[in-house]
Amino acid sequence: MCSHIILTTSVILSSVLYWSTLQAVSCEHNVIIPSEGYERLGQHESAARHYFWNTVTGDVQWDDPGDVPFETASGLLYWVGKDGQQEYSDKEALQYTWVEGWSEQYERPFFYNQDTGESVWDRPPDLAWRRVSVPEEL
Repeated sequence: MCSHIILTTSVILSSVLYWSTLQAVSCEHNVIIPSEGYERLGQHESAARHYFWNTVTGDVQWDDPGDVPFETASGLLYWVGKDGQQEYSDKEALQYTWVEGWSEQYERPFFYNQDTGESVWDRPPDLAWRRVSVPEEL
């Protein structure tokens, strides 16, 4: 006696919904015949064009942690102002706990905590978020 089972699965990768059908045919042997692969059906309802990666902690998340700059292919950082224009400095920086400064003496950036007065050379996790574009082919 043979039985024929069709199993449909869906997978969400990088906020894109993919769909596949597996067919299982059982006679003398269990044989699973996969379809040609996953078919892209469209964006998941929580889809975003970017995800956020913390270069210090390694954390990755969909939710914007706040004031993460955009980055061009050449590595230039920019923010988008309230008027929608690109700005090459963060006009809102003074409202945040950690701000980045520049040491003329050591010719390198440092980070200053406006609440505690602490200064450090290493980028604190709060300032280490990067906006990463989701590839269109996913």
